[in-house]
Amino acid sequence: MKRSTILTKCFFIFLSSSLIGACNGIADFVSSPAKTNAAEPETTLMVPGKIDGYDLNQPTRQMILPHFLMEASGLTDISATEVAVVQDESGSFFVYDLMKQKVTKSVTFGPAGDYEGMTRVKDCIYILKSNGELYKVDHWRSNPTVTSQRLRLSTTDNEGLGWDPGAKKLLIAPKSRWQNGKEFKNLRPVFFLAPENIAVSPEVALTVDVEEILRFAEENGLSLPSSKTKKGKTKVRLHFRPASIAVHPKTGEFFIISAVDRTLASFDRSGKVTGFQHLPASLFRQPEGITFLPDNTMVIINEAAGHQPTILRYEWKQSP
Repeated sequence: MKRSTILTKCFFIFLSSSLIGACNGIADFVSSPAKTNAAEPETTLMVPGKIDGYDLNQPTRQMILPHFLMEASGLTDISATEVAVVQDESGSFFVYDLMKQKVTKSVTFGPAGDYEGMTRVKDCIYILKSNGELYKVDHWRSNPTVTSQRLRLSTTDNEGLGWDPGAKKLLIAPKSRWQNGKEFKNLRPVFFLAPENIAVSPEVALTVDVEEILRFAEENGLSLPSSKTKKGKTKVRLHFRPASIAVHPKTGEFFIISAVDRTLASFDRSGKVTGFQHLPASLFRQPEGITFLPDNTMVIINEAAGHQPTILRYEWKQSP
């Protein structure tokens, strides 16, 4: 047999196998487990941080998510072993089982759009669109019913959505500037909104001061985001634009992630800074969501940002 004929046959065999594999992968995405990297990457850089009870340099487990969650933008806990993940620009969310390490369910709730925030209130799931439109999904495990309403927000880019069980109110942490003027340059509001009355204007729950975060980091010798100036000097640049917010189930502290800075900060009920860390790039490509399980385990999700989307779990080291 001629060499060219052999090569042609080999090519078609390879092509057929690839197509079959791809089709099988699409058909089985809901039940196929994601790859897991239980061991720490050798390139992990130990970054000084002060988040009480958590060592963000050492995740309990690191899980790689399926390819269709490349732009995972938010998550919420839905049980002791499950989280729900919303995909940016897709009107569906996905249930991810942390024990089985796989997606077990998908729920369609709306058209394509810029979906960012996500939280659970009892048996309901809320999803926040960046333009301030809030979706409520009831009975999502069996027969989903969806309602939506545009919130009365003065901010134009809204990403953080959480639930405060103590106040029994939704939390909204905008990414965009609050108001114009130099006096608002370093202030980041977090709004309260009662789920039974979302038609009213949200009230300010607390105000985060970026200058206070900088002061806390400097006093505790913590690493800060920086960049080079045109003259080659290193300059600290902390924008702190909230991408996600969650309330610690034990302490009641507010935990806020800023994806643009790759930072995590915690605050008490008055807005005082209680913790901060510039997250290591080897583990956090683009942290977009944070939530807590009932046992105080912290879960953070990363958008792929040119690599792979991941979920990181961190057990709480303090005594209950």
